[in-house]
Amino acid sequence: RAVWWEAGSPIRDSTALTTLRERAIATAASQVLRRQGRPCRLDLLADGVAEQFPTSCITCEEVLDVLATRGDLFAQVAPGIFMDVSRVHLRQVADRLVRVLRRHGVPCHWQLIASMIAHQHPRLQVSEAAVQDVLQARKDLFRPVSPGVYWLADEGSGSARQGDA
Repeated sequence: RAVWWEAGSPIRDSTALTTLRERAIATAASQVLRRQGRPCRLDLLADGVAEQFPTSCITCEEVLDVLATRGDLFAQVAPGIFMDVSRVHLRQVADRLVRVLRRHGVPCHWQLIASMIAHQHPRLQVSEAAVQDVLQARKDLFRPVSPGVYWLADEGSGSARQGDA
C-alpha cells in the first residue's frame, strides 16, 4: 500500500503492534536506523531489516506498516525517508514529566500525569505507555512513592502544597 505523510511529522496510526513479528520488525528497523545514524530510505531500511531475518521474507510493505503503527519510534522526514525518533521523543517526554510534576507540586498517579501531559503538550502526542515507560526507566528523575504514584527523585516528600490544605 502506498502511504505518504507530511515531511517532518511523526507517523501516527491507532493500530497497536499485535504480533511478535511486528515487534521484531520494529526492533530491527530501529537498530538499522541507529547504525545508519541518519534518516534512511524505505527500501534500504527494508533491506537492513530483511538481513536480520534471513529465514523470513520481509517486504517493504510490511516494514512500512510497522513504521506507520509506531509513530513514537519513527518519523518520515521526506517521502520514503525515515528516521528513529524514539530517543529524542523519550527525552522530551521525560523533560515534560519533570515540568508537570514540579508545577503540580505533589506526587501523582501515572494516569493523571499522562492526562496532564496530553492536555498541556498535545503536539508531543504522548501515550500512556510512554509515560509509564519513562517513569519506570528513569530512576534518576522519578521515584515511586506508592503503586502507580510517582514523584521527582531529587525532591523531598512532594509536600510543596502542604500549606494549601
